[in-house]
Amino acid sequence: MLFNKKGSLIGAVLAVTIGILVIHVNFVIFQGLFDAIVRDISNYRNGDVLITDEEDYIDKSDQALVNWFERIPYVEAATPRLSSTASINMTKFGTLHEETRIPIVGVDPLRDIRASTVHETVSDGKYVFSRNSIVLGSNVARDLGGAQVGDSLKVKIVDRYGQDQIKRLVVTGIAKS
Repeated sequence: MLFNKKGSLIGAVLAVTIGILVIHVNFVIFQGLFDAIVRDISNYRNGDVLITDEEDYIDKSDQALVNWFERIPYVEAATPRLSSTASINMTKFGTLHEETRIPIVGVDPLRDIRASTVHETVSDGKYVFSRNSIVLGSNVARDLGGAQVGDSLKVKIVDRYGQDQIKRLVVTGIAKS
């Protein structure tokens, strides 16, 4: 019956074609989104290889591991990083601004410039260059009442022993986020 009418046949073929096109377009969009997420994570967060010690098997220092990796011919650079979450507060113009559960990454400034491209995202100020300095993402800087380069803030983080540690850091840069 469907094949009896030419219009019905064309309509059915068109419907199937549009369905296949929609499925293909969705696949391409989601694959592109996935590729962008993986690219950003590898460029700005973890690099190509991430080593964690969740099972407490690693008995060498982070520097020993970095030196071992850098001896491999195809490895351009390696660096240790410390990731956690923190609470950040800052007083600006007499108003306390506080943000909680902010992902924070501790880096070795000299090694990190060779191992990642995070330093290229700093739009205002400079990348971390010494202890007690921090680069904020633009969204976090905005949420902290418009934090700027040179502002001082307090970071509260839980150390490996479960104790709260508070450090005063100076904002040295604002990264695009």
